[in-house]
Amino acid sequence: MRRALLIALAWSGIALAAEPPAGESPSRNDGPLRRELRIGADVFRSALTEHLADDRRVVEVEAGYLAGQGVLVLVELTRPWLLGPDGANPEIAHLEQIPEMVQDILSELRLGLNPRQAEDLQELREIRETQREIRAEQRELRAQIREKRRELLRADTAEAEILRREIDELNRNLTAAEDEERTLEAEAATVRDSIGAASGRAHRKSLGDLDQAVARTVCAYGATFRSPAADEHLNVVVRSAGSTRYYVFRIADTRACHAGDLNSETLLQHARIRDG
Repeated sequence: MRRALLIALAWSGIALAAEPPAGESPSRNDGPLRRELRIGADVFRSALTEHLADDRRVVEVEAGYLAGQGVLVLVELTRPWLLGPDGANPEIAHLEQIPEMVQDILSELRLGLNPRQAEDLQELREIRETQREIRAEQRELRAQIREKRRELLRADTAEAEILRREIDELNRNLTAAEDEERTLEAEAATVRDSIGAASGRAHRKSLGDLDQAVARTVCAYGATFRSPAADEHLNVVVRSAGSTRYYVFRIADTRACHAGDLNSETLLQHARIRDG
């Protein structure tokens, strides 16, 4: 969480300050402000938990004041690596990158995969098995060709003619095997593209769901933070599975949303969002 704070400060170009100039929001060390931040963090945690999808869990929420900038809320999320039979974990960007043994286990048990992804992984498994067989056949054919060529060096005229025909036949078989391997690789690439596209859609949906959850929480409860001035900001940093997503909402917008003058969708459109 502390590392996320440093990154947020670097991105925003701001620093913590103990005593703001006269007329600005109070120091984060002030007793009332500390209570406000603590209560706000607790409220934010409860509300975000309510809005998040079932596959995510809030681990920790901290809130602090950034002098001249506003409130910084740090959120730590976690999620199970596998979700269950109805959908894959969006954190896995490319399922074909899972080690082969794990793919085989997932394919057999259907854990964490939707039916289409399970079928795709099974198809990849079958293609890999066929490719291994074709490569073994190619190795055997090349070994036979080498052996026939050595025999050809010692053969008389009659034997040489027979060996040349055998070598030609072996070369035709090798070319056919190489063509089959290229066809299999093209099929595997198509399946991998399908898996990547499905995982990409799941990842984008996951981010969209997170954005909506954060916006709804800020709209409903961002006004809990009363001390920041209207021209300051509510900064939300969400960390999950090693990734970090940053949101910057204008305090004026959060209060307008709370009052019903903006909805959460418009609030999200007005926010600055980035990944880090």
